[in-house]
Amino acid sequence: MEMNTETRTDIEAAVFRRLLSHLDSR
Repeated sequence: MEMNTETRTDIEAAVFRRLLSHLDSR
């Protein structure tokens, strides 16, 4: 299954944001 580069970047950005907010709320 191939993914669009844009979609992959979108997912990575979302995960990154979640990780940042998780670390921020510590």
